[in-house]
Amino acid sequence: MDERFRENAARANLKASNIALSVIFLVLLILCQGKLFGSLDYTLIGVIIALSLALALRMFLSEYLLYRYDHDDHVVESED
Repeated sequence: MDERFRENAARANLKASNIALSVIFLVLLILCQGKLFGSLDYTLIGVIIALSLALALRMFLSEYLLYRYDHDDHVVESED
């Protein structure tokens, strides 16, 4: 691994984490306003599903953004 790859990996992880935490914050803000379908059990299930999807989004985005950053660097270098 060279320095550019490590820098791209760190940048991708940071951006993916920021997006995932924003999604978690918004979902918790919305779901914790009251009972979902009149039951706290459904609200808890909704929170668990939302957290799981946000963590899966973070894992996917970190790999995808790393791929995009890596390939965008090659395109910029070849144009020079």
